[in-house]
Parts: sequence; C-alpha cells; structure tokens
Amino acid sequence: MKPLLKVICLLITLSSAALPQSQASDIDSLLKALPLKAGEEKLRILINICAEYQYKPELGIDYAKQALELATRENNARYTGWALFQMGNMYQSWDSLKISMDYYMQALEYAHKVRDSVLITNVYNNSGVIYKAWGSYNRALESYTNVFRFQLKGSTEDELIPVMYNIGIVQSLIKDYNSALKSYLECLRLLEKYPIPFGFIAVNTAVGDIKKDLADYQSAEKYYKAAESFLDAENNDYLRIKVYLQLADLYRKMKNKDLALDYAGKALKIQNDKPDADGQADLTMGAIFKEFRQFKEALVYFRKSLATYEKLGYNAEAVEAIEYLADTYYSTGEYKLAYDYKMRGAVLKDSIYNQDKLKEIDIVRAQFELDHKNEQLIYLQQKSSLQELRLNNQSNIMTFFAFGIIILSGFVIALVYFNNTKKKLNIRLGIKQKQIETHLAGLEEQNNQIQLQHSKLEDYAAKLKKSNQAKEKFLSIIAHDLKNPVHFIMNASEILEDDYGDLTDGERSDLIHRLKQSSRLSAELLQDLLTWAQNSMDMMEFNPVAFAVEKEAESIIALLEHSAKAKDIRISMKAEPGITAMADTAMINTVMRNLITNAVKFTKPGGIIVVEIKKINDSVLVSVNDNGVGMSDDDVDKLFRIDVKHSKKGTMEEAGTGLGLIICKEFIERNGGVLSVKSRLNEGTSISFTLPSA
Repeated sequence: MKPLLKVICLLITLSSAALPQSQASDIDSLLKALPLKAGEEKLRILINICAEYQYKPELGIDYAKQALELATRENNARYTGWALFQMGNMYQSWDSLKISMDYYMQALEYAHKVRDSVLITNVYNNSGVIYKAWGSYNRALESYTNVFRFQLKGSTEDELIPVMYNIGIVQSLIKDYNSALKSYLECLRLLEKYPIPFGFIAVNTAVGDIKKDLADYQSAEKYYKAAESFLDAENNDYLRIKVYLQLADLYRKMKNKDLALDYAGKALKIQNDKPDADGQADLTMGAIFKEFRQFKEALVYFRKSLATYEKLGYNAEAVEAIEYLADTYYSTGEYKLAYDYKMRGAVLKDSIYNQDKLKEIDIVRAQFELDHKNEQLIYLQQKSSLQELRLNNQSNIMTFFAFGIIILSGFVIALVYFNNTKKKLNIRLGIKQKQIETHLAGLEEQNNQIQLQHSKLEDYAAKLKKSNQAKEKFLSIIAHDLKNPVHFIMNASEILEDDYGDLTDGERSDLIHRLKQSSRLSAELLQDLLTWAQNSMDMMEFNPVAFAVEKEAESIIALLEHSAKAKDIRISMKAEPGITAMADTAMINTVMRNLITNAVKFTKPGGIIVVEIKKINDSVLVSVNDNGVGMSDDDVDKLFRIDVKHSKKGTMEEAGTGLGLIICKEFIERNGGVLSVKSRLNEGTSISFTLPSA
C-alpha cells in the first residue's frame, strides 16, 4: 500500500481515544502510573500503552498480553474485547494478517456482547484494511460500510471523512469509478465544513487519479492543482513528491513536455534529499523523456530507478523499470539489450507471480479458516440457546411442582397447563435439535469443500512448477538456436575482414549470401521470441473487431503468391460468401501468414495448397491444406511443446525458427478459438482453426 493511502486508511483507528481518559498522557507518564493502579484503571492504562505502541509491536505485545490476562482473570468482558483488539493491532503491524484477523473476530464477539459501538467500529475498520490487503474487496467494502453505519449513530460529521475515503478507495480498486467519485465528493463536501489540509490533498489526488484514468485530463489537472494548493499548509515532503509526480505524469499524457519535466524535476530534487526514498521520481522522469523520444536521457533515469528498486527489494516496481528499459532499447534499435531486459523482466515477473500465487493460497486458506470459525461460533451460540431452553424447562417443571404442592385445589388445572407447556417446549427442543443437526451437516459439507479446494490448490501449484520448468527448457533451446547463426555471422565477418583479398568472387558472394541467411534467421527468431514473450506477459494490444475472413485471406495469399510461384506451387481458396468473424485482425493476419508460409515451405514443387473458409454453427472454420511432405504422429505431438526443439528445413532447404506454430496457437486461443493439426507422412498436412462468428 502506498504511504499516502496507508496513513489515511488508518486515520479512523481511534485506539486510546476510544476509552475514557481523565487527560491526555504520553507514554512515560503511562508507564510510571501502571504499577500504582489496579482493576479497571490498570486495564485502561494498559490499553492506552498498547495504542501508543501500535506501530512498535515488539514493545506493545507484552502489554497487550498483560491486558488480556488481567481482563480475563477479572471477567471484564469490555476490556477483554479491547485487549483482543490490541493483540490484533500488534500482529497487523507485523503483517501477520491471519493471526491479526483471528484476534479481531474474537474482539468483535465481545464488542457485540457488551454493545461497545466504538470497539465494533474499530474492529470493522481494521478488518477492512486486512481484507483490502488480501484483495477481498467486497468484504473490505462490507466492513467499511459497517463502520459508516455505526458511526452515523453516534459520531460527528468530521469523523465520517476517513470512512468515506476508505470506501472510495475500495470502489476505485474494483473499478466502480462512479460510486468512488460520489464517495470522494462527499468527503470534499465535509472537508469544506471541517478543513484538514491532509484530507484535501488525499481526496483531491484520488479524484485526479480517477479522472486521469478516464482520460478526462482537464478535470484531472483541476483536482491535482487543488491538492497542490494545500501542500504548504501540510508541509509533508512525501505528499509533495506524490502530487508533483501525478502532475508530471498527467502533463506527459497531455504532451506538455515543459510542465511534465518541471514537476518531475521538483519531485526528483526532494527525493534526492531523502535517504529512504524510492525510485518513482526517476522512473517518471525517464517516462517523460521516452514519451518525447529522448531515449538517451530516458535510459539514464530508468537505470537509476531500477538500481534503487533493486536495492530496496521492490520487485513489482523493478519489473516496471525493466519493461521501460526493454521498450526504450527496442526503440533505439538495440535489440540484444531489449531482449536481455525482456527476459530479465519475464524471470522476475514469474518469480513475483509464483510468490503471489503462494500468498493467494495462504489467503484462501486463511479465509476458509475464518469462515469455519464463524460457523463454529454460530454453532456454539445455538448450543448455548439449547442449553438455556433445557434450563428453562427444568425451572418450569419445578415451578409447577411447587404450585401443585402448595395449591392442592388447583392441581388438575396446573397439571393440564404443565402438560401443554411441556409439549410446546419439547416441540421447540425438537426444532432446535433438527436445526443443529442440519447445521452440523452443513459444516461437514463445508469442511469437505475446503479439503477439495486444498487439493485443487496443490494441483495448481504443481502445474505452475511444471510450467516454469518448461519455460526454462524453452529459453535454453532458444539460446542454443540463436548461438549458431550468431557465431557464423561473427566468423564470416572476420574472414571477410581479414582475408577479403584472398577470396575469389564466388567465395565472397557465397559468404555474403550465407551471412544474409543467418542474419535473417536470427532476426526472425528474435522477432518470434519477442512476440511470444509479449503475448505471454499480456503486453500485446488486443482489439477484437468484426472483419470479412475471405478478404483477409485473399490479402495474405496475394502477399505470398510470389513465394509459391517460385516453387511452382498453386494456392487456391474455397470460401462460403459473406463470412465474418470477431477477432483481433493483426493476430489473425499473423496466424494465416504463418500457416500458408509453412504450407509453401513443406510442399514440393508442383504441389497444391487450398485455403478453406466455412461457417459451422456459431464459429468460423479456416483450414490450410497442402499435399506436401506431411508429418509423423510423433512430430505432430511435439509441435506445440516449448520444451522440445522442433524445427525442420523445407523442401528447398528453407530454414525456420520453430516458434511460429506456438505463437499461432496462443493467438487463436486468445481470440476464443481452437487450432488443430492433421497430418500424414508423405501425404500432406491440414491445419485448421476456429474463430467466433460476428
């Protein structure tokens, strides 16, 4: 969580202010008074000490334990709830969120029992922070809504500001921008009545962020400028850096280079004076220079930003800096460095992804455990109600028995009344018993579901590990394939440089021709590799539109007809008229070009290639059929495996990268289709794919 959001999210935690105090006390006076007090007064001091040490859990945990032990020993339900809440605070500061949430749920039980609305509000707020950290935004929103509901009952309007802000944050995270804007604008309305510079900065910046995401740059500028106007009143360098960088990024998008560099420079100047500052200002400065194609300056700032993020261990931010470096080197034509950074980013991104998945598994387990504990709590409450009913039943029996002895004359009436009451109670007991049995069955079913989910998560982790091993093998194969043409280019270049005069014209021509072939093969391999990497990391633009499939195929055939005629190969097309599909045309263009090129490559001179297009139900089927050399079943099985080298030369020794069909399959699947291969050795090959019909 960013520093600005972290501070404002915790503003509502009232800590010691939630309990009665005679006067404001600092930590020293609290520690001096502690040995002199007993009972509730000692509990109050212990809770206030915990509040002072909320962000120093290594100091506060012992006092929280003392408070919990004393409150439990004295059977003080209210302070037991507050002690449990402070235990939760300590573990939350340690980022032990599962343990923290467990304490908060126990505190909430006591808070409801003693009807302490302030404690209820604090628990809901802090559990909302944890749910948000876990990515459970609906639960976070539910928690903050509960805070708002309880605060409406007994709080002043100014105490609603941080609650509305927290609700706005969660609404922004789930992309409900309309609701988020309503929450933020309500904050601004309240801030006009109860001015807080920090609040004006935070809320105006949040509204500016939404307007910028919606490309409403004029409105975004208005709110960012409003936030800037309160910076001197707050005098917080970290807030100043954040606002300046948001303005710099906005002006970059508005193509205002001077203002973008001015604000980024201001932020950078402040950041350089902060020993604990991150690399965001350098990254923003680099992005501005890259936007205006000053690549040399951009690279300096991107490298500086990456070094800072790596030093601080900020892996996610480091990935962003690496991707900027890769894109910038690609723009300058330094493809080797671009490739190196792409691979470096991919490795780091995979590492983060694996860590996130493991963390996600822990979070899912924690949430299941919390749900299970809540169900157990309901069960215990129902069990308690059943015991209470039984006690009431016994009490009624004794009462009626006493009346029977004392008032002998009313024995018959009392007996009838007793029997009727007993029947009603037994009916109620029977209903309760059935409810408990039903609930126990539900708990058992839920436990089975948890076990099943656990098994699925373990299977997913195993598949993820296998996928990573396949990618490592794939990169090793690509590196080996790239090494041979690069070495040949180096050796041939040295021969031409050192022995040019000793070579005949034919030898020189042959070397140059082979250099050209090796260079083209290396370039194709790098381009295919970059395309595969971008698609694997979801970096490629994806814009599905309705298009005429026959027209697209005709343009590809026209483009490749020259290559086919050079081998005396005829390309024909059979298409049902008026067929349209819904897909990204750039990706489908790449797929068709690859499939027809492969058909030309593996068809002997004088052969025939047929492109068929037809509609089947709600899908469009495109097939590329040839009567070429074909493939064995074993070769077909290896076509789409990235961990196995599979690249053969064509009928006239044409070389390939081995990546084309892998990319085709990923493109088709991304567009909602399926790619399949049928082939028989020495008879030909048919490669088909489907697309959604438009």
